Amino acid sequence: MSINPLLEGLNDALFVSIGGVLGAWLRFYLVNKLRLIFSNNYCCTFVVNMLATFSLALLLGLHAQNGYIDRGAPQILFFCVGFLGSLSTFSTFIFEAFERFSCNHFKDGLFIITASVLGGLAAAMAGYAFGYV
Repeated sequence: MSINPLLEGLNDALFVSIGGVLGAWLRFYLVNKLRLIFSNNYCCTFVVNMLATFSLALLLGLHAQNGYIDRGAPQILFFCVGFLGSLSTFSTFIFEAFERFSCNHFKDGLFIITASVLGGLAAAMAGYAFGYV
């Protein structure tokens, strides 16, 4: 067994880990600042997730060459997988929708799901279009 693949794997994990720590910190910071503007948590989650989705698609669009993206490239691992992966969160989005449903606020729950999915698709299309020029 060669040591080189093992070291590559550790380097990849390091890129993802450092990016993840920074993305999680930024998410915490942004959500706390957005709470001063929005009266409910799901608006804060929505804004941060749309920012992360747009940024991810923009970076992937910028990185795409002839339609191919090297998903193992260090910058992709750091920014896209680590940083933006921890900046956005699927679990918080789902929990906030679940919470609205469990409190019998069905319109709010459906709004969270619809706005997040459609908004996320729009943000991804816009980000990729800006990046892939």
